[in-house]
Amino acid sequence: MAEEGLAQLLKGVTIQGRYKLRRALAEGNFGVIFHAEHIVLGQLVRQIAFKVSKKTNLTEKDLKETFSEAIRSAQIYAEVAGTEAARYLLPVYDMGLLDEYDRRGFVVMDLVRGDGSTDTYCATPENMASLLRKHPQGMLPGVATSYMKKLCMAVGAMHGQGIIHRDLKPDNILIAEDGQLRVTDLGLAAKLSAGGFAHGAAATYEYMAPETGILGTSSKAADVYSMGLIFYEILTGKMPFHDLFCDRDHSPPCELSDEEVCRWWQEKKKKAPYVSPSIYNRAIPAWQDKLIARCMSPNPMDRPDHAMAVLEEIRTKTNSDPIIITGTNWNSWFSLPPDWASEREGLEDYLHSWGQTQRDVCWFEAASKLALCLIHARDAGSKGIMKLLDECETLFLIGKAKLGYREQATWYNGMADALERNNGMGMDIKDLREKALKCLKKICRVTAAPKE
Repeated sequence: MAEEGLAQLLKGVTIQGRYKLRRALAEGNFGVIFHAEHIVLGQLVRQIAFKVSKKTNLTEKDLKETFSEAIRSAQIYAEVAGTEAARYLLPVYDMGLLDEYDRRGFVVMDLVRGDGSTDTYCATPENMASLLRKHPQGMLPGVATSYMKKLCMAVGAMHGQGIIHRDLKPDNILIAEDGQLRVTDLGLAAKLSAGGFAHGAAATYEYMAPETGILGTSSKAADVYSMGLIFYEILTGKMPFHDLFCDRDHSPPCELSDEEVCRWWQEKKKKAPYVSPSIYNRAIPAWQDKLIARCMSPNPMDRPDHAMAVLEEIRTKTNSDPIIITGTNWNSWFSLPPDWASEREGLEDYLHSWGQTQRDVCWFEAASKLALCLIHARDAGSKGIMKLLDECETLFLIGKAKLGYREQATWYNGMADALERNNGMGMDIKDLREKALKCLKKICRVTAAPKE
């Protein structure tokens, strides 16, 4: 069986009489992940994710090594089952060998639906890394704060059970259809000792806390350090130590062991100059600047000592839950307005500072939000609001702000609802409703097409 044809060859196949593979969701170096159905006695039990390895002719010993991460994930999930932490992790239900398919390995996991899924169609979920690539200049502070809070809740739930992840990075954070974050890849997760530490330095160098690589120990504060790096990326679109790791003139000596290389990198990172996020994104408030600096302190004693402490600090600085403007969360964003007057001033400054930089989805989000601020203020001419709406609409129509038909419909209807609540502002609400309806009709045509 050729590796490049694995996704197509297994599509529609029923494995071991109980796992029906519907369509491939993702493919990587390891293998292919399918949206599948778990069938028992002819009855659908649950929707699942079915992962098949590209490696063939595996033995039982190979399987344990190849799927060590999945085995560890299953063990960790068993420890937190029934707790808040279980909401943010991925259950592993089964694994084994496929004798009839060249002895490939497989893992059965919980299915995470991506934005745009329907009752009959599962969209591939986005991870934080792919989301960051869409925001090369960073996200709006309010949007970033919402993701920061969600990550704090996910990691904090693990910390509450005495477990640390030890490999937090954007690739390991899935974004579900409802906007909730799911933390994956628990192969390095560890149960803390009575003293609050776990031994070992295995992790991704860029996101590793310095003390983990230098001393070989980790605590909850090590996860907080990794979270700080992720927060930094969310707000700026930049990895603070990217240049350090890409500098070929300053690479570790080739004679060093893996352990010594890890220590070498962490010593370099510990001494590297720190650049505040606000240098790259002027819309970042001072409290976020300070919080990230504390999370990324080389000294673990100077950091918040666990994820929930970070969450509490964020909550003290925000009056209400920040609202995300992307995906299915637009519904709540339109229906639960923040303090429009104070939002307006910050957004106007943010868009003014954009200058001649090419407009993208980040500009679209800010401009859409400013249009709503102007609508609720009721003191701006409709021409100014219409200009913003037209410019926003142009961006997603030409593909600069990538929106699915469902998101476009939500945007049109949300703007129409806001205008209706504010006496129309002299604008054509009917036109917005008609455009939303056209988008919904397109969704119906897409979902009616066969998916298999």
